[in-house]
Amino acid sequence: MANSTENIMNNIPFRVVDPERIPAKRYHDEEFFKLEQERLWPHVWQMACRLEEIPEIGDYAEYRILDKSVIVVRTATEVKAFHNACRHRGVELASGSGNCKSRGFVCPFHGWRFNMDGENTFVFAKHVFSEASLEQAELNLKPCRVELWGGSAFINFDDSAPSLLECLGPVAERLSARNAEDLKMEWWCSTVLTSGITAWSYSSSSKTRPRNRQSQTGRTASPWCPIPILFPFELVLNFRTSLWMCRDSGSPWCPMTRTKMKIGKFN
Repeated sequence: MANSTENIMNNIPFRVVDPERIPAKRYHDEEFFKLEQERLWPHVWQMACRLEEIPEIGDYAEYRILDKSVIVVRTATEVKAFHNACRHRGVELASGSGNCKSRGFVCPFHGWRFNMDGENTFVFAKHVFSEASLEQAELNLKPCRVELWGGSAFINFDDSAPSLLECLGPVAERLSARNAEDLKMEWWCSTVLTSGITAWSYSSSSKTRPRNRQSQTGRTASPWCPIPILFPFELVLNFRTSLWMCRDSGSPWCPMTRTKMKIGKFN
């Protein structure tokens, strides 16, 4: 058994043997990126949004990773997540953020409509479809697995993956002691980074990675980040005053920026 485990570990490309020294090719090697697309991102928990981004009923925020898009919505009863694709032709229904309480989601292609609970409320030219095609389960938006923790909504494309808390392990307990669920974003700004930034020495602990090819993803080499595989990002700045940081004792919150870089400060 030990030999088998060791063989598996030895076959890991660009294996991390020192947590403070991440092999550089993990950040730009094309084959490693393809392995991440296939074996990592479809199966891990990813922070989709902060809950204060969707404070009111009907508020939604879009989350993108690689070629996938998910809508996280606050409904009248709970926070839900749906694949951002009309059930007719797969056209995206929403982008960015907004409120769908009154209008719902309307497909720009054929006008199909869905309410904030993902239920289909209108099909154009119903008479051309068979009865089987009009079954409600076939029309409603496809749900995406979502769980809440620490004031954030996390999504996972793998329905058989362990729960979020199982994946967080002792990290959840340690950060909960800091009342992570009570922290709120005071302000933020967003920008799209298009240049190939390779280094940004904001402080002695700053870490960056370039944005290359499509929606490239990465991880921080910073030793304090306890769950690096959970947070996709293109640029990470580990400075003490902002970017998803806790307010007390300078304790860091794992950062993520998605397509846009969000910089802010917690209350």
